[in-house]
Amino acid sequence: MKNFKFLLISVIIIYGAYFLVDTKTENNIQDLNIIPIHVDDVENIVKRESKEKNVRAIKSKLPKELINSGLIQLLKPPEDRELEYVWSEEYGCFDDELEDSCKYDFLNAKSVIEARWMKNNGYPTKSMLDLVNNPNYKNQIKVLARSKYPAALTIASIEAMKLGNYREAAHLALSNIAYSDKSKTYPHVLYGEALVLDEKTIAGVTQLFIAGLLGDYMANGRAIGLTPDVAYTTATINSAHNYLKNIFGLNVPVDPRPMGDDGG
Repeated sequence: MKNFKFLLISVIIIYGAYFLVDTKTENNIQDLNIIPIHVDDVENIVKRESKEKNVRAIKSKLPKELINSGLIQLLKPPEDRELEYVWSEEYGCFDDELEDSCKYDFLNAKSVIEARWMKNNGYPTKSMLDLVNNPNYKNQIKVLARSKYPAALTIASIEAMKLGNYREAAHLALSNIAYSDKSKTYPHVLYGEALVLDEKTIAGVTQLFIAGLLGDYMANGRAIGLTPDVAYTTATINSAHNYLKNIFGLNVPVDPRPMGDDGG
């Protein structure tokens, strides 16, 4: 009997706390608080552990022959210690004598700091994107994409856009968002660009604004450039805010994209 009373009191306390928090949230919908979250914050640690569990779950469903094929290793970005030496080749875009230096013009880092930001936000490397040109890996990437492996979804979506399959590109990019850390900006940028090309401009602009609110000023500028008037801008920004509120609540994790070439 004593245990039952204790359980009843606990349930009442929990429901009361939920009611107070929910009411406070409803009263502050218009005051969405976007704050930077530092690398050592507990929320980031929890998020990273959750992401690692998600990656392990995806890997556990992959065909064994692909896990052992070496492709998974090739789809990993450079380690930070290596990035210092290869950032311009993997994430940079320069108008110089280097052949194919701007083959992927969205990979336009101006410094190692910006390249690290791109890596942390889900941008693929040039080496990853070039894998689709290798007959030994092209079909394997498709299999990994069907298995919802995020890096393969990114590459397959970009390849579909190059081929003009915009609806397929959007579908792959949306899957990438679902199976990636939703605080990463590039999956939202990729989905937004695919939607715009598929003539779903309002939804595409909203995704670009989402990336902008998460810290990508270039995505934000791209979104503004696609909006014809203030009403359109307001509506899509509000949709982006609502999306982020539904995912993260009132504390949206912002990772500002480095500007300029400082730190190169």
